[in-house]
Amino acid sequence: MKLALHFARFGPYHRARLRSAHEALAPLGWEVQGLETAGRDTTYGWPQEPAGGIHTVFPDRTYEAIPPAELRRGMTEALDRLRPDAVAIPGWGFPDARAALAWCRRHRARPILMSETRAADGSRARWREWAKARLVRRFGAALVGGPAHRDYLVSLGFPAHRIHTGYDTIDNAFFRLRAAETRNQKPETRNSPYFLASNRFIERKNLTTLIRAYADYAGRSPSPWPLCLLGGGPQQARLLGFSRDLGLRTVEAPPWDAPSVQAPSVFFPGFRPVDELPRFYAHAGCFVHTALEEPWGLVLNEAAACSLPILASRSTGAAQVLVEEDTNGWTFDPEDAASLSSLLEKISAPASPRAAMGFASLRLLEERAPAQAFGIGLAQCLESGAANPVQVFWETQAGDYTGNYADLPRGTHFNFRTRLAHACTLAGGLSGHLLDCSCGSGEITHAVLQSGRFPRATLVDISGPMLVLARERMERLDSPVDRTWVQDDIFHFLESQPATPQYDLILCLGLIAHTGRLDELFALWKPRLRAGGRILLQSSLLDHPGTRFLRAVSARRHLRLKGYSIQYYRDRDITEAAAQQGLRIIQRQRFTLGIPYGDRIAPRLNYHLEKRLQSWASRHGADALYLIGTL
Repeated sequence: MKLALHFARFGPYHRARLRSAHEALAPLGWEVQGLETAGRDTTYGWPQEPAGGIHTVFPDRTYEAIPPAELRRGMTEALDRLRPDAVAIPGWGFPDARAALAWCRRHRARPILMSETRAADGSRARWREWAKARLVRRFGAALVGGPAHRDYLVSLGFPAHRIHTGYDTIDNAFFRLRAAETRNQKPETRNSPYFLASNRFIERKNLTTLIRAYADYAGRSPSPWPLCLLGGGPQQARLLGFSRDLGLRTVEAPPWDAPSVQAPSVFFPGFRPVDELPRFYAHAGCFVHTALEEPWGLVLNEAAACSLPILASRSTGAAQVLVEEDTNGWTFDPEDAASLSSLLEKISAPASPRAAMGFASLRLLEERAPAQAFGIGLAQCLESGAANPVQVFWETQAGDYTGNYADLPRGTHFNFRTRLAHACTLAGGLSGHLLDCSCGSGEITHAVLQSGRFPRATLVDISGPMLVLARERMERLDSPVDRTWVQDDIFHFLESQPATPQYDLILCLGLIAHTGRLDELFALWKPRLRAGGRILLQSSLLDHPGTRFLRAVSARRHLRLKGYSIQYYRDRDITEAAAQQGLRIIQRQRFTLGIPYGDRIAPRLNYHLEKRLQSWASRHGADALYLIGTL
């Protein structure tokens, strides 16, 4: 099996995650292939590095300059060539990510969402959140950074049990070992400690507040540390001027290149490649991150790997996981420069336990965000089996489905109740052990078991929420029933059971529309059916013109929205599939007029038509129940 790990660009963090994924998934039989959208970008400027195991869709293009339509087309063609069984996709906001999700849905591959979005990040318009909720539910599982990211997905309706952590990781060992090497150099090559911040120089990083807090601290401290602002970006000239306006010296070089410059001073060494970063961390006395809004902040991982105490804005996602107050640092309000100034003074004091706090940072990082967590998290996403689009759909429908049986003047509700009544009638002469292949919220199962003729029942459904509803309903049974509950795909469940006669009635009501593979089901049912046992099967029929019309107008939309195609059968298809396994149709009961969109157009009229024309529907209806037995 093959998993494609997609990122817009593969920088150092992403390559470390690719290695982690390979180490975790290869023993499970998965081949991991990196999938990079473009070879260049304007945001980070990582150098292009040849690497095995990474396929680049646009190797000579800049990501931000590629038109959305071309991104979608290129991603689709790349996935057509790779043909992965699963795709790990970074978010949902960009055309290449959405194209990867659409490809998964068309080819029934497992889409895994990788997300570090929190409710606190940006403004939230109700309509946009509604649309986003519909989109994210198309993913089968999610890999996130921490609790805040999980909470946000849950707020969008994503099942919590299909969310795993481990997304925001780096190569901890690289930073830890390189920093240790630097510190082990001769004492005279080391510089005095400084405060270190590493950022892109953009508005939300809030570096003016850091400079203001530093100037206040430096004005009070008899021997202030310097401040080093590592990085670059559009605000660099503004930050240089702001520092000078506050009376601070500015040096556009690393601290060790200007050892004679005395504090208060701010160093601007510029953007540096990853190989040079450990040296900056090794010489620092404390890491400071002041972002107004930061979904995670991998620079905190880097600082912790290099055993630095951390001062982090409470708006930083990583702070929730990697910073413990008074243990390895402190958090602060990013708009409160006075509070930050006090913390700068506190951590730089001679009596500050900086070494112990630095060791605590490394310990917390290895406990909560080790490098292998990414691969382990992906394995959990894959092993959960939650990426089945049928399961994803029905888990979102559980709350509404049971309402279909309500006694309301609508055609749909009438037809659900009619199906229940016919099922009970057809099952009336049977008794023993019942297997329901897709019990849903349990209305029909409950009605059949209420007869008291089935002392044993095995109730299967792919949806956990549906099983919860069915369990609650079965508690109201008047007669005792030995019930076995199974959350599983019916094919997997039957294949795991002995192929020996054990069931007297097998219910399969509506399932084949969502799974197809009717021939396989009959082959699995036949050897497990006891002598005299029956199968009760329900399907919508393509013999009916309303069903054919509905398929024609809704098939593409259903695939796009739900991630799988509805399967339709003719009466002849069902008869022939049964006969191939030595089974025959004992009784057939058709029902429903099947007026397309009748409830949308005129629900009360549709209800009265369904009610008055039951006799016609019993001969020519759009749906049918089949009672099937051996020849």
